[in-house]
Amino acid sequence: MTGTQLVEIIAALTMPIGLIVLFINRLILDRGIGARAIQFSGVTIVFPAIIILGLEGKIGAETLAALLGAAVGYLLSGIANYDLTRMVEKLTKTEPAKDDE
Repeated sequence: MTGTQLVEIIAALTMPIGLIVLFINRLILDRGIGARAIQFSGVTIVFPAIIILGLEGKIGAETLAALLGAAVGYLLSGIANYDLTRMVEKLTKTEPAKDDE
């Protein structure tokens, strides 16, 4: 087994295992499928697929670079908004009134 084949097998196994782990996590925590879960599932499928297609030579080097760049950009684009949303939620929570004693 060559190194390329090993990387392809690991990438191929990452897709279903990642989704299974995600859904088990959602069930255990009794939470729904939110924006971050959808983003995680998309990345879990897209990154390994891009890697496999690149290693098999089905897409060119320029296309591979463009797809990986777009995927990384998508992954990192929502971080600032996510942190800002969490900060706003913390700031807008109303605290109980304190009695002046």
